[in-house]
Amino acid sequence: MRGAVRGVGILYFLAWAWMSAQPCVAQAPDQVEAAQPAVPAGPHQLPPGARAWGPEQATGAPDTQQAGDIPTAWASLNPDDGVEWLRVDFDKAVTVFEVSIRESFNPGAVSKVAAILEDGKEHVLWEGSDPTTDAPADFTIWATDDVVTKSVKIYLDTSRRRGWNEIDAVELVGQDGTRQWASRASASSTYAARTAEPVQWRMMPDAFAGRPQERFIVRMERDASDPFADIAQKRVIAHLEGGTSIAGTFIRAAGGFIVVEQADPDKTVIVNVQKIIYLETAD
Repeated sequence: MRGAVRGVGILYFLAWAWMSAQPCVAQAPDQVEAAQPAVPAGPHQLPPGARAWGPEQATGAPDTQQAGDIPTAWASLNPDDGVEWLRVDFDKAVTVFEVSIRESFNPGAVSKVAAILEDGKEHVLWEGSDPTTDAPADFTIWATDDVVTKSVKIYLDTSRRRGWNEIDAVELVGQDGTRQWASRASASSTYAARTAEPVQWRMMPDAFAGRPQERFIVRMERDASDPFADIAQKRVIAHLEGGTSIAGTFIRAAGGFIVVEQADPDKTVIVNVQKIIYLETAD
């Protein structure tokens, strides 16, 4: 799936698009909490029939074990695109005590949480600034009045935090002590709506160093040998859609992702290759 670069080289790649959309807005009190959960390590596997980054990824218990652009969480169609929303439904209506939102990538964009009443109207449980800075983390809001619901709508202002703001799971806790993970979900838009097309990788050695070089167009086949072999254990900078970048030591590529190890802070980041504009070596 990718072209490799020797020395201070640059992989230029372009991925083609996927589509779908729709947004909304509302207001309320200010009780919030961002807590770091304990999450076991393990592979990121999609349940049968689930779409990568579809709203259905926000149902059930958390399954995105570390921060990263990982397909087991919901992502909107585009990053930094203003207001988006995720609606989650639960099996049983309860009087709301708290709602916990598991944010798994670029947290801090939640702007409002509303309960959907039986008549379809929204009752705002909380509105304000999401203080979450690390991921994965649980952003928890508490109800300040008695509201009965089995559906919650989470609004994100995606312009607040650059890059895709991804949600892995939502838990509803009732005043009776019952706890439920969402069983159904829908969203204003989803990255899952995009349709995969063949990817062309444009390899331009030293192009950014101002030295003209011969250019190559490389179409990577599924059975191609590892295109990243020459940059293993080298420092790289991955420039992503949305203007963000991730720097660190390239570890490996697998299943459409690359694994980058960062020293400061000490963490491992998994990056979706289809959201990379270009990758450059820094050694």
